[in-house]
Amino acid sequence: MKIYILILLLAFSWADLFNQEENGVIVLNNKNFKQVLSHYPNILIDFYAPWCGKCTRFEPKFEKACKVLKKSDKSIQCAKIDADTYKEIATEYDAESYPTLILFEQGNPKRYDGAMRDHSVIGWALTGENVSSLKVDLSQIEEMAQTEHVFYAFFGDIDSKEFKTYNMIAKFDEHRNFVHTDDPAAIEKYNARAPTLLAFRQFDEPVVHLEGEFGRISALTFIRLQGIAKCMYFNDIDSVNIFRGKRTAAFLAVDPDAHPKVVENFCNTAKADDSKVLYAWVDVKNPEQEEVREYIDIKDKESPHLSIVHFDIHFGMMRFDYKGDASTLTSEDIERFISRFQKGSVESRYYDDQEKAWYDVTNPTHIYYENYDQVVLNEDADVVVYFYDNREDRKVVSFHQQLGKLSKEIGKSDEFVLARYDWHKNPPTMAQNTKPNSIVLFTKDDKSKGITFEGEGTYEEIRNFLLTNSPVYKEKFGLNEDL
Repeated sequence: MKIYILILLLAFSWADLFNQEENGVIVLNNKNFKQVLSHYPNILIDFYAPWCGKCTRFEPKFEKACKVLKKSDKSIQCAKIDADTYKEIATEYDAESYPTLILFEQGNPKRYDGAMRDHSVIGWALTGENVSSLKVDLSQIEEMAQTEHVFYAFFGDIDSKEFKTYNMIAKFDEHRNFVHTDDPAAIEKYNARAPTLLAFRQFDEPVVHLEGEFGRISALTFIRLQGIAKCMYFNDIDSVNIFRGKRTAAFLAVDPDAHPKVVENFCNTAKADDSKVLYAWVDVKNPEQEEVREYIDIKDKESPHLSIVHFDIHFGMMRFDYKGDASTLTSEDIERFISRFQKGSVESRYYDDQEKAWYDVTNPTHIYYENYDQVVLNEDADVVVYFYDNREDRKVVSFHQQLGKLSKEIGKSDEFVLARYDWHKNPPTMAQNTKPNSIVLFTKDDKSKGITFEGEGTYEEIRNFLLTNSPVYKEKFGLNEDL
């Protein structure tokens, strides 16, 4: 009897190791990692970190890929592990950046270094080759058209120069899905004059053909423009188009059930607008869209709320709010608001109230994820970066005031740059060896490490710090008695 109970306990303990699943993906930890790894002959593991934005965006794509891989001939199981918590396991497999995908075949690890999208992961896991574009037939195209928000399909010979161009574009674009086909049935059904490119969409016109000859510029332009709905219901792809692309966009936060006419008027305006302004609306009842409302600081605004988000190289993200009663918005109201913004007659609402000392000056440059290296590692300039976090109010106000004063006094200079980096909104990995609410000087002679300001943040302290450590500042501004 005791042996029977022991066997049952062992069985239940073993089962517990595999019952920790989320959306079909086994959740690993330091207790079950080795056992799960040895149990499955083929298993794909996602090493991620909870704070990693790229990991969060990749998670649904990984889950989507896993559903296909489990049903494949190779029966590939999927798992994930919090590499930030279980650092010793991540270190053992050299998973130092996130997300990292490793496929274990009979225990042998193979690292993925392709684009982080589901179709590419599937192709690599099944064939062993990095697949930027997935080969499909007519039935697969028709299936994808029912499930994918938007995807692009190349029609033609994979040995052609046009396909090589297309494949290179797909290789460096992780946010869109790319497929290719030479299936005669697909070419005939969609009247595709190969070589050519088609966009399949679940919005506006469902199938769009590339007009004119296929080339790198024409293909890139087609992909960028045809992936954007005239009126978007905000999703991950729109996030890339707007925030990473730094595009001007009108945002409507609304309860579509309570104000369907407002949404209709917003979208009608979008369809009639031939300017470069994008239009996106978010459902205030949808918890998945709470993050974007918080990001553009309209989470607590009364619904419906209309605003325009605009990006400026010096001022960062700026918001322009509609001041009227948004619950009765007509198409004419929205058109007038957009027109007034374009003419510069709408008062801006700066994203961070505490940064207003910076906004009326010409020198400070706002650093984003994309331009960090371009600004900070510029070997022709000494660069002072203020790494700020608005959750620590007192120091933020003091530093912004003093640096704003400094910026006004020195004006615009190509050799001495003042910049600011929002620690809370950008990945900390871009600001290695720094800490929030710190001022760091990167001289043009040594960009390998910065010199951190130590002090309370008075104007005199900051100026003495620069006189001591910045050759450019000392030469250009050290003898100016007005400073």
